[in-house]
Amino acid sequence: MANPATSIVNPAGEEILLFFVDGDKRLALQEIPIDPEQPMFDYDPLTTPGGSHITNQSIAAVSLRGLPVVFGQIEITTGSGDAVKKSRVLAQLSPIVKVMAGKKPEETTFDENQNAFAAISNQQGDKVGTHAWCYFIKNRSKEGTAVKLGLQEASLIGNSVKVHHFSDQEIPSDLMPGTTSRLAALYLDTNHREVYYQVEDPKSHSIYCYRIGSSNPPMKIPGTSYAMPGTPIAVTKSKAGNVYLYYLSKPGSEGYANIQRTDRVNSEWQATASVKSEFDFAVSTVLETQLAVTQVAVKDKLQNTVFYLGSSDEQYKPIRDKGEIK
Repeated sequence: MANPATSIVNPAGEEILLFFVDGDKRLALQEIPIDPEQPMFDYDPLTTPGGSHITNQSIAAVSLRGLPVVFGQIEITTGSGDAVKKSRVLAQLSPIVKVMAGKKPEETTFDENQNAFAAISNQQGDKVGTHAWCYFIKNRSKEGTAVKLGLQEASLIGNSVKVHHFSDQEIPSDLMPGTTSRLAALYLDTNHREVYYQVEDPKSHSIYCYRIGSSNPPMKIPGTSYAMPGTPIAVTKSKAGNVYLYYLSKPGSEGYANIQRTDRVNSEWQATASVKSEFDFAVSTVLETQLAVTQVAVKDKLQNTVFYLGSSDEQYKPIRDKGEIK
């Protein structure tokens, strides 16, 4: 089973931290040195409180208060006997496990079959992150047999959780995330954040970018129309503010998909380039595989490290993107 993963540069060291959910639904950690000549380290998986476990869905790591913090979902059981109820709720998974519930707990409860998730913090350079935002999709209403979906943002400051439902005035209903869409997010500055996703469109599976804090509707990213439906999405940016978006293409006749990279340089989206060819589509089963990307300086040169899982792999593999980073 292809379990979820997320990566982040260790705020206190010279390594990339790769968090992933193991086969027993525990959070595990691997340290990947920035210097490729140094050895990797594996740590024992974390256990979760009695009555809960990490669900096999998306996770996301951010730098918060100088620490790597992982968010995701846990399944909790409430009630007893005939009144037993299981729910998937927003939670911090590391360094300690705790449920992140707002004033209305149902707002941070995940709907059945809605697994997309992303998180960011306001950490930039030497600035310590103090604020985190989590993004997920909720069922808003039902129109006949069709379910109307909406994007939600949970804003986290300390122990405070505030949930915002994006309205049709902010995101038109036909530009909301689709039923199989995944999510990725990016912090730009104090007033602007971006969320990346696919909309419900049978003719095109383009990736869209919605900039929070802007009055503009979500923008279709040029060159992404051949993205795999439900592709995992990963995004990062350089100190210069240029954006690097990773996703999977539709599989070819031999069943292989490519990891694609699309850049936004000086606010303009560039042509798509293939980062890795023959990425085996067999494990890219929409809901359980993630792409993760972390940007580091290797010998004073910026480089993106992308993590992926191949069909014959039991663990995520890092691939160093040789494409130029500006």
